[in-house]
Amino acid sequence: MRSIKSVAEDANISVNTVARLLDIVNYSIPSLPECISIDEFKGNADTGKYQCILVDAKKHRILDILPDRTQNHLSSYFRELNRGQRNRVKFFVCDMWEPYVNLAEAYFPNATIVIDKYHFIRYVTWAIENVRKRLQKKCLQFCGSITNGVEGLY
Repeated sequence: MRSIKSVAEDANISVNTVARLLDIVNYSIPSLPECISIDEFKGNADTGKYQCILVDAKKHRILDILPDRTQNHLSSYFRELNRGQRNRVKFFVCDMWEPYVNLAEAYFPNATIVIDKYHFIRYVTWAIENVRKRLQKKCLQFCGSITNGVEGLY
């Protein structure tokens, strides 16, 4: 994969011209692998704050980049895909964002929904951290009540 800047330099045209051309190029929707992954990233599209990326989770190849992550846009995108291809998808990897899970259930009926390990570990870490903070606060309150008035004994 090459950057827009390197394409512009090789073709001796401006970066803006390359970007404009990429906006009008019509490409076919890729065929779906057995395992797809979907996630969002903060982009610079005019359509919203976040863009969406579809990846072949086994080969680590980008399948498509979509201009936004709204459920309406993603639904119309997945509706365009051949139902047979969608039915062949065995795993749909995503974070725990409800619209992604809903899309997986609606458009990939034979796929097992897998929460990606990054988001899973992040949520587990947050949960453990919240328990630690709560226990530490209780312990400090308890220890403070025990040691109250005995500081001069040390």
